[in-house]
Amino acid sequence: MEKSGEKTYGLGKFYNSKQSKAEKGLEISTLAVIDVDYNTAYHLSIRQTPTQAKNAEETRVHEYLKHFKDDCHALPKDVRYLVTDAYYSKQTFTHGVLECGYHQIGKLRRDANLRYLFTGQQRPKGRHKRYDGKLIIGDISRLNFVGEYNGAVSG
Repeated sequence: MEKSGEKTYGLGKFYNSKQSKAEKGLEISTLAVIDVDYNTAYHLSIRQTPTQAKNAEETRVHEYLKHFKDDCHALPKDVRYLVTDAYYSKQTFTHGVLECGYHQIGKLRRDANLRYLFTGQQRPKGRHKRYDGKLIIGDISRLNFVGEYNGAVSG
């Protein structure tokens, strides 16, 4: 949100996707339930993003995760999926969502490091191999086709 002035709480530089750059203003984080039948969202919780974290180890991702953990109890009991922007597709946030018993659906970040897990025979000596190369988005030769889903999206 654009904001003029210098003394407003939370005033800082935040990424504006419409302008594709960081700009001075305010930012809010929302938690909403999406109704796919009525094509709308019902906001359950809104928090202003602080300009700086409370300590050096915390980032904005930690603030967003704290918001979700604090308010996920307000979600209906049959909700199991959290739909997020690509910014939230980070290990810290995804693991935190899983700890709360939810699954995250989101676009991958441009710099996502996707790797195949190693399933072959381990060598008798040395460190065990964990990964078997990077996933290249355009190359589907190593992927297994599971099936198609043509049903409606509903609970």
